[in-house]
Amino acid sequence: MGKPYVLRIGGDLDITRYGETLTALASVPEDARQIVVDLSEVRLIDSMALGALILTKFRWDQEGKTAVTVVADARVRRVMNIGNVIERLNVVETLDEALRLLDQTCSK
Repeated sequence: MGKPYVLRIGGDLDITRYGETLTALASVPEDARQIVVDLSEVRLIDSMALGALILTKFRWDQEGKTAVTVVADARVRRVMNIGNVIERLNVVETLDEALRLLDQTCSK
């Protein structure tokens, strides 16, 4: 399997950036089989952004792709935990951890 595609999104992910978030998620190449959504620079996330991430992850799952989400900020992780999306989005704390997880998934 090829090298994972890393999509970096930073800043505040709220309703004012919903369209931009969807566009960024849609920019992942069709042939990418492993995807890291790197949100390590995100400091705020709202339900609209979470919805976009969940819907995109669901679509990728249906397409046979594997995705991991990097979230470094404790507040963002807490919001994701309240919304019960930590496991659904395969959330880890660092890019290195995401790449290791994808490598393990590929090795199985």
